[in-house]
This record gives sequence, C-alpha cells and structure tokens, in this order.
Amino acid sequence: MGFPRTSQETRVPPQDVNAERATLSAMLQGTEASTEAVAKAAGQLLVEHFYRTSHADIYRAIRELFEAGEKVDLITVCDRLKRMGRLDAAGGEAYVAGLVDEIAIASNVEEYAKIVKDKATMRKLSEVGYQLFDRAAKDQLAPDDLLNQASHYLYELAQDRLEGGLQKIEKVIISEIEKVETLQAQAGGEESMMTGLPTGFHWLDQVTSGLQRGELIVLAARPGMGKTSFAMNIAEHVARVKKVPVLFFSLEMSAHGLVRRLICAQARVDSHDVRRGRLFAEDRTRLMNAASILHDLPIWVDESSWLMPIQVRARARRILGETGKFDGLIIVDYLQLMDFSSEGGGGRPESRQQEITAISRSMKSVAKELNVPVMVLSQLSRAPERRGDAAAKPRLSDLRESGAIEQDADVVIFIYRDPRDNPEGEGSRPDRPYVARLCVAKQRNGPTGTFRLVFNRAYTRFDNPAEMDELMPEDE
Repeated sequence: MGFPRTSQETRVPPQDVNAERATLSAMLQGTEASTEAVAKAAGQLLVEHFYRTSHADIYRAIRELFEAGEKVDLITVCDRLKRMGRLDAAGGEAYVAGLVDEIAIASNVEEYAKIVKDKATMRKLSEVGYQLFDRAAKDQLAPDDLLNQASHYLYELAQDRLEGGLQKIEKVIISEIEKVETLQAQAGGEESMMTGLPTGFHWLDQVTSGLQRGELIVLAARPGMGKTSFAMNIAEHVARVKKVPVLFFSLEMSAHGLVRRLICAQARVDSHDVRRGRLFAEDRTRLMNAASILHDLPIWVDESSWLMPIQVRARARRILGETGKFDGLIIVDYLQLMDFSSEGGGGRPESRQQEITAISRSMKSVAKELNVPVMVLSQLSRAPERRGDAAAKPRLSDLRESGAIEQDADVVIFIYRDPRDNPEGEGSRPDRPYVARLCVAKQRNGPTGTFRLVFNRAYTRFDNPAEMDELMPEDE
C-alpha cells in the first residue's frame, strides 16, 4: 500500500538507518548463521520497509538471491546489484563491503528487522496524516467520505501489523485446552452450552451454539419469506437477553418502518391495523408496554440507502468500541443492495458479480477484524421456484449473483416454505400464520439441518412451534 507524499511533508520521516544497516549486515556475512538470518528477515520485511533507497536496493538483491536458492554474500550481492543496474545507486562495492565489516549479530536479525518495520509503519501513518490534511484543506470531499478513507487506510495498516506465520502446534493445543476448560467451567459441567449470541430459536441455537464471534452468517430467502422479520426477531432477542449492542443496517426499509415492525412483533398486534389506526384499547396498551420494553434496548438502526462495507466497519467500530471491548451483533439487510464503488479510493469492479464478490469478502473481513458475528441478508435466485413443489428447498448454488457468498460465509441459513407443511388453502390469508422451514445449509464448524418455525405474518414474528419436531438432516 502506498501513500503519495504531499507539500506538507517538511519534517524528516520516522526512520532508523542504523537498524537498517544492522539488518543488512546480519544477512551479508556469508555464514550459516547469516543464511538463517536472511530467511528470518525475508519472512518479516518487504523492500518498501527500508527508508534509505540504497538499503532497499541491497535488500531487493538479497531477496532475489534467496528466492533463487543462491548463496548470499558480498560478491553475489554486488554482482546482482550490477545486473540490476543499481550498484552505483546502492553506494558501490565499497558501501556494501562496509556493511559486511560491521559484523552485526546474525541471531539478532529479527530484533533489527522489527525496528525497521516499526519505523516503516510510523512513516505510513505520517503519510496518511499528510494526505488527509491535504484533502481536508482542499475541501474537495465531504467529511463522511474523508472519514471513510481514513478508516480504510488505518484498517490496511492494522492488517499489515497483524502477526501471522507458523506456530508450533503445542502452543495452539494448550490454548485450545484452556478454552475448553473455561467453557466447561462456565457450563457448570453441562453437556453443552451457548458459546455465541443466542437467537431465541431453539433448534438454531442447538445446531450453531449461537452466533459466533468473527463469523459471517448469510441469511437468504426469496422475497416475501420473512428474512427481514427473522433478522429483527434475532436483533431484539440478542439486545434484550445479552444486553449487547446490535447494529441493524437497513438499505430497504426506513428506521420508522423497522421499529414499527419491532414494536408490533413484541406486542403481537397486527401491523396492518396499526397502519390504518384501527386499534382497540387493549392493542394500544400492548403497544405502549412493548415500546417501553424496547425503548432501552441497545439497538441502533442505520437507514442509509447507499452503503459500502467500509462504512459498516467505521460505524460499527465507533458504536461497538464505546464500551472498551468489541461485543455485539451486526446485521445488514441486504447484501445485493450494498455498493463497492470508490472503496478505499479505487474504482468500481468490472462486473456486478465481481462487485458482490468484493462486498462479500469485505464483510467477512469486518467480522474477523471486529471479532463479532456479522449477519448479512441475501436474495436467492428464482431457481427454487422453478424446481417445483417438493423440490423447492433452496441450495447453496441458488445464492444470487456470486459464488463467493457461499465461499466466504461461515454459516448459510435459508428460509423457505414447503407446501407439505401448509395444506392447500391454509396459511394463504395474510392474517393467518404458516409453517416456515429454516435450513442451516452450511456451517464450517458444526452440523447442518432443517427445522420448522411458525411465522405470524400479521405481526411479522417468527416463533418456535408449540411442539418441537425432530431435526431434519440437511439433505432431507
């Protein structure tokens, strides 16, 4: 990632030339230890991490030799620089020989490299600041756009700082056993417990153990199946039971429309009667009681008609970070209405399929970065309708516009209606409930299956059935 320098840059950027020299010296000794130092540095440093251009050229020559499996020493590096046409720019043979003569301790190369990388990060932060200052001074962007760009740049820097690499399995095993013991202690010895956020739907919670941190959950259905209502039911349950923030990004409905649905669902009052103003005294009382219950719940609604993943990230970071720790749930309704144009200053992807792919992967990165569950609603293609009655169950291939959605999702849930659950004529009236099926079609870390719920359309609420039936396997 590069940031253009600006006229505001008058100070010497953060750098440590001595650490750069020590890093190169540790790799140039031509010994077995220096060969190991090259491998260690190559796993940590990029060419652009070096501040001095001559040092960047020398490191590039070292890396090219290492990647080609050739020996790294004074003679081979100078020869490579000569063939690159950069020997004079790097200070000539005398300068490279001077690095060898310093005889830095090869075993300390990781410490030297860390200083070099830290200074490179500070330079990038400075460049971001200068760039944002210039753009703010020129007043060419709206404040929200500038804030989104700042969030994007800082996120990229944070991603660069994430430590990955190989870990010895013994450390991971110890960590996992500690987690298991902690969960067992919290469960009081019970056979199972809720490790994620509970949805309030018994079978779904049993199959998934709740909505898990860092996971992307895709809730998909054809229009009219109630996916927005289902998501709102979960939002209310999570906020009420766990008392954690729930952020609902709605690109289709207004905040007033969503809240009206939420109140009607809680009060179990016909939303159509509310719109017409035809309410009995008992209905008004239930609505007031429901509004009182919902009033203090930590639910935020964003009714933006245009939304990019970077905006979700920035707004979620602000709300979820207010408590000092990131905890809560993000819901986006729905993915196909999101936009990716100008994300991070880039252009729009060439096709809508590529754009949906980029959006899907960005939402997955939001879940991982903030370490909270992210539920994204999605449309299905018409394929389930074309397959006929008994075969109308959705498939992963029915996810609309991009196979990346299926690939990126940790959990995929379908809502659909099976004619076998609703005899002819039953459930056809808008004021009558009907049986819906919820299918966990994909789960990376758990089982799949299908179960029934009752959808009360009059007040847009899903409920557990009076009698719990057996969990149907996903391929039922």
